[in-house]
Amino acid sequence: MKLLLLSSLLLLLLLCSLSDIRQRRIPNLLAALILGAGILHMILYGSLLNSLSGLLLPGAPLLLLRRYSGSVGAGDIKLISALGVWLGGLLNVALFGAACLLCALALLLKRTAGHKIPGSVPFAPFLAVPVILTVFIMY
Repeated sequence: MKLLLLSSLLLLLLLCSLSDIRQRRIPNLLAALILGAGILHMILYGSLLNSLSGLLLPGAPLLLLRRYSGSVGAGDIKLISALGVWLGGLLNVALFGAACLLCALALLLKRTAGHKIPGSVPFAPFLAVPVILTVFIMY
């Protein structure tokens, strides 16, 4: 069962990444499926407190940032919150930080190569990379 849940997480993350790259949009259905699978994973293998902290960190601060600056996409917030149910609070914050560093590095490389930096960046692929690596290392 655990392998099926982890496989579904990886597949859904890839679909979120493709959608974000192509349309700059993460469908609610995909985020909801990740959340649902995460809840099932939490019931079978995790702890409620760890999953709740993952749901809120870093999702809640990002929601405030979106409210006051509009600089974070709603789909990104839903995705990071859904992933938090899987990962727990501390790991979710660490992987979010890793995703931010990967994104900054990619933008820096793009800029140094003489390319224009776009107004919006698909963030789901940058979230997917550390999550996928963590899944392979931990499980």
